[in-house]
Amino acid sequence: MIPDNVKNDVKKVFDQELKNDVKIVYHEDEKAQLNKETKELLEEVASLNDKISVEITQDGDVKPSFNLFGVNKGTVRFMGIPSGHEFSTLVSSIVMVSNGEHKLSEETVKFLEGLDKPLDLKVFITPTCPYCPAAVFLAHRLAMVSDKVTGSMVEAMEFPELSQKFKVSGVPHTIINEQDGGFVGAHPEPSAIEEIKKVLK
Repeated sequence: MIPDNVKNDVKKVFDQELKNDVKIVYHEDEKAQLNKETKELLEEVASLNDKISVEITQDGDVKPSFNLFGVNKGTVRFMGIPSGHEFSTLVSSIVMVSNGEHKLSEETVKFLEGLDKPLDLKVFITPTCPYCPAAVFLAHRLAMVSDKVTGSMVEAMEFPELSQKFKVSGVPHTIINEQDGGFVGAHPEPSAIEEIKKVLK
């Protein structure tokens, strides 16, 4: 699944950056088109460093999907396979949930720590989109700080019903708390937070 030269590069990153153990829990759907490929990808990634483990389960209300567990307080989720440009997001998110370096501003951290209700961010992507990783990674960064935050990558073609429900025509498209609209594009942190605040009001 992963070319040898990429494996070597990722292994170096993991060896240098990982601090705490990371558990990947994959909620598989055996009928899903890319179920086998997703499992193989995750197992290959886990084989690159002893701090990473994979658990495969048929449980879960969102399938196929997997969550990363490390020092993150909220939910860091991938719905569908992180292929193409999104492979870099997987690597970056594993490193982040291991070492805790979210690099969010103090203002954003205060906002997240003050949340009094859940914040669900679904970032619809396609593997060929070069702007999508930044949008997904921001959602994952926000989930580092608060247990009220769920940040999910959603592979638009693997979840066509969700894509239709939220009228996704361009990516990245971030949906906030299951409400219509959201925002399209890879917004910088301050702009994304303003969009989130509008919905939470």
